[in-house]
Amino acid sequence: MRLREVTSSIETAVVAANEAEKGFDRVTGLIETVTGFESEIRNAMREQTQGSVKVLESITSLNGVTENVKVDARKMTAGVEALVRNMNNLNRLSMLVSADMKRIDEDVRLIRAEFKSVTSLIKNNTIAVDRVNGQIAKFKV
Repeated sequence: MRLREVTSSIETAVVAANEAEKGFDRVTGLIETVTGFESEIRNAMREQTQGSVKVLESITSLNGVTENVKVDARKMTAGVEALVRNMNNLNRLSMLVSADMKRIDEDVRLIRAEFKSVTSLIKNNTIAVDRVNGQIAKFKV
């Protein structure tokens, strides 16, 4: 009986060993699966890091472009302000020239009126001188 018990115990141990082997095989398969997942996660993290670096580089570049736009916009604003100042000066000078032109026009009109008046006086004086000369001619010997 003891031999049967020992044989039975050995058979039970063999079955248990087979079951343990199957369990180790399953654990090994699961470990390989987990290792595969870890590898995929590591690769994904590397790709994400590379993508993050590219995004950061793009943002840095975009910030540089934005700064250039701000500088150029300030220059444009300064240019526009100078243009507005010059336009205001031109407008002021145009108004002065226009006022001077009006004064010149008024002076020309006054001169023309005075010229007409003087011309009329000269005509009247010429007529008077002709009359006087006519009267003087009567006294000539």
